[in-house]
Amino acid sequence: MRIRLLITVLLAVMLLLLVPGLARARGNGSAHPPAASGTPYTVAPGDTLWSIANQIAPGRDPRPVIDRLQAANHLYGSLQAGQTLTIPASSR
Repeated sequence: MRIRLLITVLLAVMLLLLVPGLARARGNGSAHPPAASGTPYTVAPGDTLWSIANQIAPGRDPRPVIDRLQAANHLYGSLQAGQTLTIPASSR
């Protein structure tokens, strides 16, 4: 009887731990929400957020443009050549 109770409790605990993860994975099929609509830009070798910001908004302070690029593309690390970014309309 105790073994049956222990197995039932263990199964219940496992279910409680697995269900939230499964629900998150079913969301929209990716870890991030879709990027905002805008113009696609393919990162070239040597591109940085600073250089891209200067290209898309010449003569403006690149820092707010970089902030919008990071937010629109969920960027948390370095850029990779060939990566496609979305340039938000508000950044131009």
